[in-house]
Amino acid sequence: MIRILPVTDYFQVNTYFIIDETTRSGFLIDPGAQADLILKIIKENKWNIEKILLTHGHFDHTGAVEKIQNALNIPAYASKKADNYLLNPMLNLSKLCVGDRILENINKIDTPIITLNTSDIHCKILETPGHSQDSLSYYFPQENAVIVGDLFYQHGLGLTHFPGSDINQLKESIKMLLSKLPDETIIYSGHSTPITIFQQKQKLALKGYDFFHNV
Repeated sequence: MIRILPVTDYFQVNTYFIIDETTRSGFLIDPGAQADLILKIIKENKWNIEKILLTHGHFDHTGAVEKIQNALNIPAYASKKADNYLLNPMLNLSKLCVGDRILENINKIDTPIITLNTSDIHCKILETPGHSQDSLSYYFPQENAVIVGDLFYQHGLGLTHFPGSDINQLKESIKMLLSKLPDETIIYSGHSTPITIFQQKQKLALKGYDFFHNV
């Protein structure tokens, strides 16, 4: 089961719960703000969140991590490159928006698959840089879903006018994702509504993008 929770600090961002309905265990992805609300929902549903996953280190995707980690005593995971953003208020964009924020004690992902202790649900790690150098996407084959962070924005290309962004990398990441995953896979992004791989290809084609043709 996938549940979407839009949360708001400076920006609104989608937080995701990936839950095994049998064991009630799962992942929490990109808890960007409103930690108390997130914790309330977890408690009300009697979910056992085992791990926090971060798609990238921008502050709007990480704002509630520390409080949730402390409350639940669980680890959080991000790219090996994430500290470049998490520990740098300019790169994580907090300096420009809400004042300096850093996030420490985040585990770095060094395996191609992340699993849970009390569920068969797992995700495959896809490196998808471009919006940021530490951007990851999490593919959940059992849920037919991929959580992509800001790889896409409003069903178009992710934004690349930030420090550390690279439009050419972004296009290559999108091309890889669209070619690697089945057309029926549902894309869940940070600031957009869900859309299938097939529909995303159509959207990009209508916008005039041709870099992903033949995928």
